[in-house]
Amino acid sequence: MHQNHDCGIYSADVSPLAAPAVFDAALAQLPLWRREKVDRLRFPEGKRLSLGAGLLLNMALAQHHVDALSATVETSPLGKPFLPDYPDIHFNLSHSENRVLCVISDLRCGCDVERLGRGSFRLARRFYAEEEQERLTAADEQTAPAEWQALFARIWTRKESYLKADGRGFSVPPASFSVFSQPSEVVFLESDAAQGYHQSVCLLNPDGRPPRWQAYTVQFHLSAGRPVLSCLEDPSFILSGDGSV
Repeated sequence: MHQNHDCGIYSADVSPLAAPAVFDAALAQLPLWRREKVDRLRFPEGKRLSLGAGLLLNMALAQHHVDALSATVETSPLGKPFLPDYPDIHFNLSHSENRVLCVISDLRCGCDVERLGRGSFRLARRFYAEEEQERLTAADEQTAPAEWQALFARIWTRKESYLKADGRGFSVPPASFSVFSQPSEVVFLESDAAQGYHQSVCLLNPDGRPPRWQAYTVQFHLSAGRPVLSCLEDPSFILSGDGSV
């Protein structure tokens, strides 16, 4: 009997990393390549996001019995990081404002988190397929702006998570496909539980075996001078049910 595919999802608010003691202690937990990536960033906000994403990746890898400090991470020609020594483990990272997101799976995967309230028809006409634009047009931006922005973010995060899972990124024109008309192998998991954000995960599941996922909300803090990551189960991620999977 074939087993289900596994997927782990980790999200966090990086605001606690603004405290210098927490930031410095947490930074010391990252592998050298990730510390160098954090150091290259100019602004504190970007440094916190990169650090937070690295901490989530550490946790995700540990739960797959991979030592993040010694694991080799390489980058594909199109910019997607991967683990050459673990070809059956795939991961992806995303961040927006104070939120970071990580997905890890035995399937090719991608994720995206976006702050709500940034959508516009100008962006939709540039990046969205006709079907996606029609859904936004059918929604009422004037009388229900929050719902309209939520729909815009749902489309955006799905689209970006799919492009990242596929591995080609924005070398594929975003308007060339609709996230509502994907083949059955494309699976979306979504959550809007993080206040002010929408989060999407895409899994590419060619054999059709049902994916099994576990999501966590992670909190960063110090205990006795050491960084601690507290992990709480997050039941908010659900399998999309609008006919796109």
